[in-house]
Amino acid sequence: MILSNKILNKIMNSDYVKNMYPMIEKIDAIVDWDGDDEFPFYVLHFNVHLNDPNINEFNMIERGLNPAILFLDATQLLKMIGINRNNSTIEQVYTKVFNTEGELLLPHSQGPYS
Repeated sequence: MILSNKILNKIMNSDYVKNMYPMIEKIDAIVDWDGDDEFPFYVLHFNVHLNDPNINEFNMIERGLNPAILFLDATQLLKMIGINRNNSTIEQVYTKVFNTEGELLLPHSQGPYS
């Protein structure tokens, strides 16, 4: 299976993720794929939009949102659909967190996955 924007957005905006992270309004997920069907390399971009105006860059982790942990949760969800280190590589993950006003709170990158 090749990971697409549609698949990743469906996973990242699922009820499962919303239950783990109730402060997230939505996640815009973008997949950059190298075009290799046999062993694809991916770069993932997550734009996380919050629904809680009280979360800021200083209290984000204590309020339950850690972008590095969000990345790890995403990789676990991807394993459920067959995207894992045995058949693909996630080279880099870029996560940006935006407050309820659309202002950038935290640019964060994580990776590589494998």
